[in-house]
Amino acid sequence: MQDLPFVIVAGGKGTRMRPLTERVPKALLTVAGVPLLDRQLDWLRKQGVRRVVVCLGHLSEPIESHLATTAAARGLDIAISLEGDSSLGTAGAVRLAIERGLLVDRFLTLYGDTIPSLDLAAAMEHWNSSGAPALLCVFPASGQRDEARALVHSGRVTRFSRHPLPGEVESNTHGDYGVAGFHSSQFAHLLPWVRGGFGTIHADLARRGDLVAYDVGVGPLEVGTMDGYKRAELIWASTASSNDGISSSNL
Repeated sequence: MQDLPFVIVAGGKGTRMRPLTERVPKALLTVAGVPLLDRQLDWLRKQGVRRVVVCLGHLSEPIESHLATTAAARGLDIAISLEGDSSLGTAGAVRLAIERGLLVDRFLTLYGDTIPSLDLAAAMEHWNSSGAPALLCVFPASGQRDEARALVHSGRVTRFSRHPLPGEVESNTHGDYGVAGFHSSQFAHLLPWVRGGFGTIHADLARRGDLVAYDVGVGPLEVGTMDGYKRAELIWASTASSNDGISSSNL
């Protein structure tokens, strides 16, 4: 885990969180008094991660300043990849980091609005033992339009739909947990500086049978909407933190 890079994709404009994100980047919104990005970094450090790449775009300067004063205290080696206001999306931002030489071979990713609580070492062991080229952490969410994006069969994701159609909602079994594993070669087909999301890559990998599923069992805390933000505030304020973040029984 110490050698494997972990990417936090936090370049979005946080439009679903306005007016909170009009002047403050979503990554620095506080969850029970602690910036969202700090909660993610603390979780990564406790999981044994040491190399982190943070992809930034909208309102990046205050995040850069914040990282400059907090990274060393956490014992993390943090590299920053800037996309400016180009809004490249999750996959586009990672492609840019690959082009800049920040990511080689395998790496893990995390959405910038997700607070995970899974055992990362267990997820990695599952990925390694599967022999699959890529990993998607999932959780049961059958029949939920906003969450059910993956059809999992015999431990593999056989279909992934970022925005599932009505028929797919009925058959999809799992939601996207927000943590995934890739190889840099899987981004080679993306055009430089063109917007794209992980969903496209997940769907392609699923069609080829190359995407192994790691079922976390419960969903993460997502802070990408006002409802999710309020829920995270309540949970963190009322629940004592565990060594790996909040107790999964409260998710």
